[in-house]
Amino acid sequence: MGLAIAYILLSSASFALNQASVRRGMLRGSALQGVYSSSVIGVVFLLLAAAVSAQLFRAGDIVPTGYLMLAAAGVNHFILGRYCNHRAIGAIGANRARVVEGANAPFSILLAVALLSEEVTALMWGGIALVMLGPVIVFRRSSGARAAASAAGVAGGSGSGGASPVIAQPTAPPVKYVEGYLFGVLNAASWSISPLLIRSALEDTGLGVLGSLTAYAASTAVLLPLLALPSVRRNLRSADMSTGRWFVVSAFSVVTAQMFRYLALSVAPVTIVVPIMRASSVLLLPVSYLINRRLESFEPRVILGVLLSIAGSLLVVL
Repeated sequence: MGLAIAYILLSSASFALNQASVRRGMLRGSALQGVYSSSVIGVVFLLLAAAVSAQLFRAGDIVPTGYLMLAAAGVNHFILGRYCNHRAIGAIGANRARVVEGANAPFSILLAVALLSEEVTALMWGGIALVMLGPVIVFRRSSGARAAASAAGVAGGSGSGGASPVIAQPTAPPVKYVEGYLFGVLNAASWSISPLLIRSALEDTGLGVLGSLTAYAASTAVLLPLLALPSVRRNLRSADMSTGRWFVVSAFSVVTAQMFRYLALSVAPVTIVVPIMRASSVLLLPVSYLINRRLESFEPRVILGVLLSIAGSLLVVL
């Protein structure tokens, strides 16, 4: 279990960086650019990782139906889910989108109990509730608090007396609530399915690197023929240097996150992995403050949210 928790924490930290960098990339870029960059970079990175870890030479340890499930997980998660995730972040920001996307956790757990016969104790249900409640408290804001935070961000980032941000901060674009929450719900629905497919394919094999490579390769195989469409090529060529830089950061961070996520699901059940990974919503907060302090909303409920998430995670793994 200790190894699984280490994988989950590494995955969560990488996901936090990914979501913050996607927010910057989506200021001037498109969701399609993010999907393509992450898929292509992911295949190359994971191919090297699978070779170095020698998992590439254990391909026979996964049965054919397992490869089909991994391919389905890749297409579902890395094309449909990731596209919806990028659209949601671009419309309402990473913090709000993360809360909506978090609805995938209880769905995944319920599906794991129903389809994989995994067990959830009363204590684990309590922990799951706390893990889900923590980020909601952190990111629930009143309109007055949002305005105050926005004003503080502008004041802190301008003028000789203000504290200079570590990373240059652009101006926040208008919030598109309908678009953001629509794609956030679609994102949650998509991402609630993939943990079950991954766990079913990799159960107790430890082949998370090979599994994530398979999923990435399947999604890339679907994306490459679409380059024949002129509209897709125009969209990809429209990316500028700034957009491309943030999407590259996003791609490397998300492939690292997915690799550790697959490793976690290869050694631990869905009912353990999914709830603890919800803590990444809390990790997103300091990363967003560093990178996107004028693009996101913040409030002083962080301490309570952190404590609830940590307490919930401990209850889940007791």
